[in-house]
Amino acid sequence: MSFTDNGKTYEGAILLTQCLQRDFVDLEPPSPNRLHIGQRMVRRMRGLEHGVDRLAEFVRRCYTAPGHDNLTVINIRDWHDQADPAQADELNFFGPHCLADTRGAEFIDGLRDVAPSGDVQPLDSIYINDFVETRLGDVIGQLTGGHAERWRFGVIGVYTSIKVELDVILLRTQLHVPAGQVAVCGNLCGDAYLDRHYAALDKLGAVYGARIFNTGDLSKAADEIGAFGKWLGLQ
Repeated sequence: MSFTDNGKTYEGAILLTQCLQRDFVDLEPPSPNRLHIGQRMVRRMRGLEHGVDRLAEFVRRCYTAPGHDNLTVINIRDWHDQADPAQADELNFFGPHCLADTRGAEFIDGLRDVAPSGDVQPLDSIYINDFVETRLGDVIGQLTGGHAERWRFGVIGVYTSIKVELDVILLRTQLHVPAGQVAVCGNLCGDAYLDRHYAALDKLGAVYGARIFNTGDLSKAADEIGAFGKWLGLQ
């Protein structure tokens, strides 16, 4: 499991999918809450033109396309418990969302389609920072053998300005992944506000050295998504 791009060989790539759950990115969230990104942004992020869900199609490719052996997908999900006092503040502020074992916490189509294969191993997170009280750091350490600098990392999902941004920051600062070896596909990310989405992408590229795959011309989104997949080792 390795691939070469622009004359440099990488031991593999890791994709973090961030909260691709029905309460956030379905057109109609099963559990109405303040964190749903809104129907307009859902359509922008997923496409849904002519019945084609580009987000679901990309996720399927990560598990099935040629070159997928170069890529490991870590699916981070919100997973909340109303009986846990530590989670009460968030659930009171935003409303109940992604409660454990509810429809709203389910992964979207694409992830749910490949889940029966056993390849989808969710990583549950109860806080905004996915490196707090989770095994994310340990999982990445095990996958990379402690050499994250030899790998590429991609991030997609919601929210661009919160969860996605924090993941990039922590990959760069805590795991010391070099500039240019972390990438975000903006056309597969979403936020409640479009200006905040774009501001986050700009900061991730300009301040944190992330590679940004994104176009405002949605007719060209497939090209950017394809380039992102190739960057992760898909063929």
